[in-house]
Amino acid sequence: MGLSKLSVTYKNKIIYYIINNDLDSDVQLYVIENILKEYPKDATIDIIDKISITELTRPTLDNIIKQSKNEKTN
Repeated sequence: MGLSKLSVTYKNKIIYYIINNDLDSDVQLYVIENILKEYPKDATIDIIDKISITELTRPTLDNIIKQSKNEKTN
């Protein structure tokens, strides 16, 4: 399974999203566009293609989820 990491930097916070590369490119684009419509045009976007599966350990995923939840409440 191929995965990419999308990071969005806005108001000095970084929010991470995991994108499944096995989806058709039009589906990937749709998903990314739907994520980005929640942010203003001046948000900084970065995509890291083909992240290592070792980077996606359970603690890493849990940290991404916690970080995302904390940033949404702050």
